[in-house]
Amino acid sequence: AAAPAFPGTVPGVRPVGVVPPLRLVGVIPAAGVVTAAGVVNVGRASPEPALKLGEAAPCTVYIGRISNEVSDDFVKMLLEKCGKISKWNRAADPNTSKLTSFGFCDFEEPQGVWRALQFLHEKQLCDKRLLVKCEERAKQTIDEWKATKKAELEKQRAEAASKKDAKKEDSAETKKGAEEKKGAEEKKGAEEK
Repeated sequence: AAAPAFPGTVPGVRPVGVVPPLRLVGVIPAAGVVTAAGVVNVGRASPEPALKLGEAAPCTVYIGRISNEVSDDFVKMLLEKCGKISKWNRAADPNTSKLTSFGFCDFEEPQGVWRALQFLHEKQLCDKRLLVKCEERAKQTIDEWKATKKAELEKQRAEAASKKDAKKEDSAETKKGAEEKKGAEEKKGAEEK
């Protein structure tokens, strides 16, 4: 028989005053911490970073103050207008199965988080104004994304400007060449007379 999780308790019954372990998304437990699955991780001296190279950055948004009159599908449709969604989870009351007034949305790219924050926060939806928030780490990811996007746009503008200048030079040289040719033809025609 398996030993109870807490000394002096009955298996399967949570003791009074004991809070179950929280499951934090993207956080790898440190040594000796009980995970949501109830497994104790032994042998790790310190927590590992939540992100590894090549993994997606955190792009989760909290959507709060959702009116009870608004369907889950409608909120998801609004969020899809902001960007590609990898997951949408609107909480439901376990007793009544009614949808609650909040949910969490995972976007595939930081642009979706940025758009949700810009375009949906404090927008009136039925009788309530939406609350859109994200963690500080997601804000850092958005700032990095914006800096990268800005650099890309500046590079594109510089390339377009250099192409435009090259075309101007080519047309100026072509025009100059045409004028020289015309002048040479006129000079030749004058010499023949």
